[in-house]
Amino acid sequence: MADLPLVSIVCLSMNHEKYIEKSFASVVNQTYANVEIWYADNNSTDVSFEKGNSIFKQSGLAYKGFKREKNYGISANLNFLISKCRGKYITIISADDWWEHSNLAEKIAYYEKHPQYGMLYGTGFFYDYTTNETEVENLTNFKSGWVLKEVVTRNFINAIGVIIKKETFIEVGLFDEASLLEDWDMWIRIAEKKEIGFFDQPLVYYGQTGKNVSSNKLFMNEGYEYIFKKYSHYKEIESARKFYQLMDLYDDANEEPRLKNLSRLLTHCQFTALHFRQVIKCVLGIAGIKINK
Repeated sequence: MADLPLVSIVCLSMNHEKYIEKSFASVVNQTYANVEIWYADNNSTDVSFEKGNSIFKQSGLAYKGFKREKNYGISANLNFLISKCRGKYITIISADDWWEHSNLAEKIAYYEKHPQYGMLYGTGFFYDYTTNETEVENLTNFKSGWVLKEVVTRNFINAIGVIIKKETFIEVGLFDEASLLEDWDMWIRIAEKKEIGFFDQPLVYYGQTGKNVSSNKLFMNEGYEYIFKKYSHYKEIESARKFYQLMDLYDDANEEPRLKNLSRLLTHCQFTALHFRQVIKCVLGIAGIKINK
């Protein structure tokens, strides 16, 4: 273990009592031996903290947990914990996600051979807790190296499974607590100064509960506007704006009023399979036929 670099695992929860045992069990059962665990519960009204705290205390691993007395938000809790981390590498997990047991071992072994990267990200699976369906993440957009233009254009990096060097945080700073999309903001800031690496094995699961912030359209749109304004000096940000406006339009394809949404889809026609798929979804919705995918 003395030869293994220390990895700091930052864990967050908020009203995750239904999912936390699976998530945190995947943390303590990692095959990678040299870890420390920092856990903050964001003032849950259920027993998330009690469950999470018990799992970590019983693990015998280096651990410190905190029950926050008010809702500080994701960025503030991340910064609170990251400022305490001692590891060479820092990774983050939410209590509705989970890892394969070899997640850290495989990624750290790869990272140690590629020290030029300020951050390493990977692929994984989307898991729907409602339907119990699992879907592998699309691999087409993933890139390594100096990827600033690509990261500004689109947030293709999923936060789960990301590993960041502590020295990277020291250089670029902690998460922007004014940003609702703190992950995308961080990836841009890292990409401005560091190469970013991609690990192509799916070793993590992103749990979709229906309560994730990514399903809150108003929240996401406010977050996008903050990013668009903050990074308006990059010409690629206009492409990002158009892309996410189009994605917002696609999300509306099966919602009321469908005739209005169909008109918007046809007005902003894109000659892509995805666009025509959404047009078909909207037409079927008008006909009273709803499809989920």
